[in-house]
Amino acid sequence: MRIDSTPVQSLSSAFELRGDLTNGELVLTSPLGTVLAQARWDARGVQWQAGSETAVFANLDELAWRLTGTALPFAALWDWLRGMPTQAGGWQVNLQDYAQGRISAQREQPLPTATLRIVLER
Repeated sequence: MRIDSTPVQSLSSAFELRGDLTNGELVLTSPLGTVLAQARWDARGVQWQAGSETAVFANLDELAWRLTGTALPFAALWDWLRGMPTQAGGWQVNLQDYAQGRISAQREQPLPTATLRIVLER
């Protein structure tokens, strides 16, 4: 993901995603396979754990905002991962390389701009 800021921020990790918007788990790992962080969510909220630090958020949107400084289109993201070009406010998804396991999305508005790139393992 790229977020326009001063200085420019770049976040990169591997991830495993299970579940859906109402109940699920996300595990972020380093390129060497070390678990960097985990998030688990259900109707009660989101629990985030990174190392020895734990935080609780009301929902996935709040988690994304706190961690990246920008909103992410979670409802559309689940569809994008299935190859469905669902519209999301301000985001343009590119599924042209979906068959090769690549998804990209760009947000121009609202600022800051953000780029999301996903490579799927099948």
